[in-house]
Amino acid sequence: MLKRLGKPVTVAVNKLDTAERDNLTHEFHALGIADVFPVSSEHGIGIDALLDHVTAGFPRRQSAEPAEEGNQSRIIGRPT
Repeated sequence: MLKRLGKPVTVAVNKLDTAERDNLTHEFHALGIADVFPVSSEHGIGIDALLDHVTAGFPRRQSAEPAEEGNQSRIIGRPT
């Protein structure tokens, strides 16, 4: 359903705390989504790369004032 919207979709695969589990991400590429990021939120692994990718198109501002126009992002998933 997300791909049919025509918007960019990024998948973060959590709970990949060891290098041995990194190869599990290939199963998520089968969804047809190019941007798949293995992460471990508990250990902070892969978070920097994910944030860099997700915020790549965001404008850089010097002010703390909220922007009148901007990007919209959604985080979808079950809280743990």
